[in-house]
Amino acid sequence: MNIIYFLVIALFLFFIGLFIASQIVRVNHEEAERLNNLIDAKRSELAKLEKEIQAKTLDRTTALNQPSLNVLNMYDKTGIKIPIDIIEELGYLNLSNEQDVLAYIENQRQFWKLECTKKPFKQFDEII
Repeated sequence: MNIIYFLVIALFLFFIGLFIASQIVRVNHEEAERLNNLIDAKRSELAKLEKEIQAKTLDRTTALNQPSLNVLNMYDKTGIKIPIDIIEELGYLNLSNEQDVLAYIENQRQFWKLECTKKPFKQFDEII
């Protein structure tokens, strides 16, 4: 009879041990999943920060950031000449993404196009 009690107690302890082990494995699995999600979030944050650093880093020869250089290279490949005063102003503005640089250059090109197409008044012709 003692052996039967011993076997019942041993079997009961075995099942309790299995239950505890399964709970530990489940908790470890949940912890691993949480840590994997945290790692993914940190990697995406790191990629974002690296992109921002790259955008703010200045080229030593031109003193322009990478987005400005990319847009100027695009204009160069298409054969469009950009006035030097616009390029110089890009160095002071330090725009951080290509869309802003492109919008600024196009705005300045439009302004200078309108400025250069102005004609003097007729009265000016009479004075001369």
